Formats: sequence, C-alpha cells, structure tokens
Amino acid sequence: MREQGAGVRKTEATALADVKVLDLSWALVGPAAMRVLGDFGATVVRVESSVRIDPVRAGPPFWRGEPGTERSANVVNYNVNKRMIQLDLGNPQAREVLLQLVDWCDIAIESFVPGVMERWNLHYEMLRARKPDLIMLSTCLNGQTGPDRTGAGYGVGGAARAAMIEVLGWPDRDPSLARAYTDYTASRMVTIAALAALDHRRRTGEGQYIDLSQVEASIPFLGPAVLEASVNGRVLRRRGNRVPGVAPHGVFACAGEDRWIAIAVESEAEWQALCAVAGQGWAVDERFVDVATREANQDALEASIGAWTSGREAQALEAALQAAGVAAHAVLDSLEGDKDGQLQAVKHFVEIESSDLGTIPVENSRQRLSRTPSDPRWVGTYGEDNDYVLRELLGLDDAAIAEIAASGALQ
Repeated sequence: MREQGAGVRKTEATALADVKVLDLSWALVGPAAMRVLGDFGATVVRVESSVRIDPVRAGPPFWRGEPGTERSANVVNYNVNKRMIQLDLGNPQAREVLLQLVDWCDIAIESFVPGVMERWNLHYEMLRARKPDLIMLSTCLNGQTGPDRTGAGYGVGGAARAAMIEVLGWPDRDPSLARAYTDYTASRMVTIAALAALDHRRRTGEGQYIDLSQVEASIPFLGPAVLEASVNGRVLRRRGNRVPGVAPHGVFACAGEDRWIAIAVESEAEWQALCAVAGQGWAVDERFVDVATREANQDALEASIGAWTSGREAQALEAALQAAGVAAHAVLDSLEGDKDGQLQAVKHFVEIESSDLGTIPVENSRQRLSRTPSDPRWVGTYGEDNDYVLRELLGLDDAAIAEIAASGALQ
C-alpha cells in the first residue's frame, strides 16, 4: 500500500493545483476526462463501490495477462493521480460522506443513468442549495432530457446513434463495429466543459450545471457526413479507406506477413513525387492524369500501387516516400507503437508507481505545457485512500471514521 500522503506532488508548477474534483463517474468517459485534471495538479477523489463494480475493471487487457480488478490496463491508465475511496451510495451513511465531499470539492462529475442521482437525493438542485458555487457535470449516452434520456447503453450504442458505424467499413460489406468510440471522443469534450466552467467560476464565483450527451459530443467528429446531409440532403455512405478529392488514399500490402503502408496524395506535386519514387509510368497513364481521373479509376490505381508496394519493405518505403514529400507511414501494431522512436522521444509512455503492481507504464499527458507541465506519478487501488480522504481532506476524527466503517458505508 502506498504510504498515506505519498505521491503528493510539488504543486508550485501545476496549472490546476488549487482545483478539487469529486469523480463519481465510471467506465471510460468521466474517468479519462478527470485524469487530465489530475495530471495538471487537481486533487481528484474517485468514488467507486464493490457493491457494483465498474465494468472496466473486469475488461482486458490485463497487466501481465492476469485478470484482476486492479489489473485492467484501462483502470490503471485512467486512475492516475487519483485518491481512491469506496462508498456504497445505497447506504445513508455513505451519502452523508458524499455530501461532505461535495462541500469540499469545486466540481463533481457523475455518469449514472438519469434518475439515479435523484433517487439518492443527490441531484444538482439539492446540492446547489447546499453549495451554491458547485459545478456539477453529468454525462450519459443521450443526455438528461428528451424521450430517450434513460436509454441504457454503452459507447457502441452511442456510435450507432451518432451515425458513426454507418460510415465505417467497405461499401460492399456490413458496417464495421466502432466499439465504444464515443467514450474516447466525448471524454475530450467533458474535459473542455469542466475547464470552461472552472474558469467561469474563478472569474465570477458562480457554479453551474453541465449536461453532456456523449452522442452529441461525438457528432462533430463526423463533420463531412453532417454537412453532406444538412447541405446536400445526401447520406455519406461507407467508402472503405477512400476520401473524396484525394487519390490515392489507402493502405497497401508490403513485403512480409501482415505488413502495410498508408499512403495519401492530396496535391499534384505529391502525385508527381509518388510517381517519381515508384517509377511505374503512372504519371503518363491517361487514367491517372489528374485527381478526377484517378478517382474515376481508383480500382485500377489501387491495384497498381498495391502490386508495387507488395514487394517492398514498409519502413524503407515510408522513408523513401516521406523524403520525397509524400504522406506515407508504415502501419504499426500496438507492440511497435510502444517502441516507436517518435513516441519515445516525446515521452508518450512514462512509468509510475502502483501500490498493487509496482512500477508500470502508462500514457503520459498528451498536452505539453512548458510552464506548468503535467505530472503523472501514481495509481491507487480500490479504496486505498479511504482513511486519507476521510481524515486529511474531510478532517474527520478516529471515532467518526470508525462509525462510518461500522455502518458498511465503505464498500
């Protein structure tokens, strides 16, 4: 177990050192968003319960391939720099502790199905009466209002409703499953909304309520499809790897087993550069003289490029094309990405301390702030910080903590 108080970072150079966050969210959207605040110095208290385990804890990949509630890579990655407390919110004493955490925090985030917080009498209007400057953010699949507000589902359902799945895949095949894509897009919007509300509170002293639909937050990532429908009244269908106005635009097989290179040509200069490197006579082929003819003959174009790349090593081909000014990159698998020289140079992966797993790699913050850098340092375990949160953050004494524990609230 991490020594209580250990892992507390030097706060003089962190952008959010004075921010206090109550994280009631689960799965990926909220935890990923609040990790960003923790990376930059905010004190984040993550509330979980063993009565209803976060499903992400049961999901692979697991550290060293061994399943366990503390071993999920997603749990580790998204709980960096958070204080971990267990509270069974079905327990009245646990809800009293939560109210004290509301008094303590600047912003609270939850991602329950609409109606759950109301049943616990922990909804925004009740909490605002207690703490007028509270910021509260609720994020769920469809938002807090509307006929489908209580619709159950995970990110794959959100991707379906946001029309993401319809545009993914090949035109002659079934749509491709996007998995929980909205979890990863919506989390960025949650972070932005939280920071905007915190800035408003800093300037005005006012709190507010944020209702963030994960479906709505993901639709902007489909700009071309939205514009095609709203402006032209047409549905953007699946095109595989092809993009209008760009040809070639695809992934082509290279020498070796399951080796590929991605190539995209957006200008005439890039096309001529590709032709020069390939030396296949494409520049004088009447089927490929401009982007319009290349688009009209994409099957032949892609077959010709694929025949050329198939006998060449992907990394060497990438180097030659990049040197000529062509957008090309060898397709890496996850193991290669972990060892990628560029990602290593920018320190995308860092090692931190886990009370349960020891020294482990996690993703670094994606933002590089020169004056107030991020500082990922540790990840805790289920309820590891119960005593620290109750004693150090809420100021409770031994008797009060013993009473809370005896009530069964800390589950």
